[in-house]
Amino acid sequence: MEWLRKALIAMSAVGFLASAGGLVLVIAGADELEEAARSEIVPRVEAKIRDLTTVEPAKGDGKLAALRSKLVEKAREAADRMLGADFPDRIRTQIAELCVCRMSEAERQDRMRRYDEARASLKAKFEAALSGNLSELKFEEGMLGALIGGYYVNTIHGLQRELTIFFGLNLVLFALVGGASIVGAASRGLLLPAGALFAGTVWAGYLFIFERNWLTKIVLNDWTGYGHLILVGIISAYLLYLARLTMLARRAGVPAES
Repeated sequence: MEWLRKALIAMSAVGFLASAGGLVLVIAGADELEEAARSEIVPRVEAKIRDLTTVEPAKGDGKLAALRSKLVEKAREAADRMLGADFPDRIRTQIAELCVCRMSEAERQDRMRRYDEARASLKAKFEAALSGNLSELKFEEGMLGALIGGYYVNTIHGLQRELTIFFGLNLVLFALVGGASIVGAASRGLLLPAGALFAGTVWAGYLFIFERNWLTKIVLNDWTGYGHLILVGIISAYLLYLARLTMLARRAGVPAES
């Protein structure tokens, strides 16, 4: 088992250094990270704003449903006029002027406060429009900018937070694997759990990067956060269970079940 111990020490060291490098890039390269994500975020911001200004027609039949459907259609037409044909261009222009990486925490919180207020105000306007008061359906000064800026700021901040958690957790996990492997010279019983933890960390990291389509999910605010640690735990426990099952089967002289 000495070969396994040495292999785990070497691989955990590589994983630790890679995670440390990723953490440094996220923190020190916040400008580059934001710039790389900007082109992906712009169409998502547009989709989010359109979602906020879209009302589903009433379901079912009857006069009330028909009346609501007519009001919904008029509200949609009013929302399209409210947004304007140059709406996508205005989004790109405003986002190009924003840099979350240079914002203070107070500035970010202020953006989010204005975003929440704008959303609440927009919801109230649509409720008034669907009650027949279509004249209420118009943007107040700064409302569209608050919606665009708030969603963009929240998305970029979430991206930075997600990657910081991901690399930070992996940094700790690889350190645990390395430490257990070093101690494993005196306590061989630690090597199997350390190996399972290493494999679980690598497997979960692969899923995070290559299988989640993580940037799109982050843009859509589908955060993983510390759920990554739960996934590592589940995979590691499963691999450890399989390893012990295989060892018991070999001792008993029967093939292991998958």
